[in-house]
Amino acid sequence: MKFISSILLAFQVIPLLIWGWIRILLRFGFIGFQFIFQKKFIFIILFFTTLLQFLSSARPWIEYTVDFVDNPETVYVSSKTNLYIILPSFINFLLINFYYSKRTNKIFIALQIFVLTLYFAGLNWPSVFITDFQNPEDFQFRFVMIFFGILSGINLLISFWLMKTETEQNESVENQELVS
Repeated sequence: MKFISSILLAFQVIPLLIWGWIRILLRFGFIGFQFIFQKKFIFIILFFTTLLQFLSSARPWIEYTVDFVDNPETVYVSSKTNLYIILPSFINFLLINFYYSKRTNKIFIALQIFVLTLYFAGLNWPSVFITDFQNPEDFQFRFVMIFFGILSGINLLISFWLMKTETEQNESVENQELVS
């Protein structure tokens, strides 16, 4: 009898647990939504582009096909310099979105230049930076790699633009103080 009552109790607790987790996720989702959309529009764009850059850096960039007894199979692999691309992308996502200042923008720009340098070096010399394949015909770059490069370039341009507008704002404030 105790066994049946504990099973019945478990069935009563499961909906409560599910409802509790749904409420927690909705609350954190609402807080995250408020956090993102209370910022200026350019920072909202930067939030999503840096998030997508980080997510695309963690995806496999290379695909190749292997034949196993007349059964072709596609294999997806990451780059050799994966850590040096994922880590700066993650740091950039955290810096620019959760603690923005002039100094973090300069760090962001430096890391973006580093990542883009590795990216373009990997496009030009894939056997050195991206993969161990010697023949470029043996593998293909996936779309996510091109997407990563585009997002990295967009993020770099936005951060340069932010630096320029901040410098102009500071100069105008200084000029107003000199006039008064």
